[in-house]
Amino acid sequence: MASQAAVLQLLVPILAAVGGWWLLDEALGWRFLFSAGLVLGGILLTIFSRQRR
Repeated sequence: MASQAAVLQLLVPILAAVGGWWLLDEALGWRFLFSAGLVLGGILLTIFSRQRR
């Protein structure tokens, strides 16, 4: 359970950027969307690979 919480901590920068976009009207470019997709994909792979064991 602690290791899953550690993996989910990788979401913090993404949530901060989305919060800046939503609250402060900051721009989100294609680089952010691409990197956020990679991070989310890695998190999903980690969570699902641990559930298979």
